[in-house]
Amino acid sequence: MGMEWSLSGTKPMQLSPPRDHSQKRRRVTFAQPIEVIS
Repeated sequence: MGMEWSLSGTKPMQLSPPRDHSQKRRRVTFAQPIEVIS
């Protein structure tokens, strides 16, 4: 599921500005460990 999240985030990240890219990237990083723990 982690790979799917990365691909899904890549599309919106490219369209979004660099500032949004940083915020979205942080959310993905947090979601990755949380999903693994679950």
